[in-house]
Amino acid sequence: MVRVSCRAGLTFRLLLDCEETDPAIEIVKAHMKAAAMNAALDLKRLDTGYDVELEVDYLVAYHED
Repeated sequence: MVRVSCRAGLTFRLLLDCEETDPAIEIVKAHMKAAAMNAALDLKRLDTGYDVELEVDYLVAYHED
């Protein structure tokens, strides 16, 4: 038996106009995590033998004009 491994990445980005402590940042992070979880679950539901690993990283960058 041969196991083939392929790594694919999804990137979700949303530009927010808010302060560093705005609760919107945590809300968006939760929504993005849920979207990644749904993508992983969809692959598992296909029942084609895929082993699915989910890795979620956050990068919050601040830009001032």
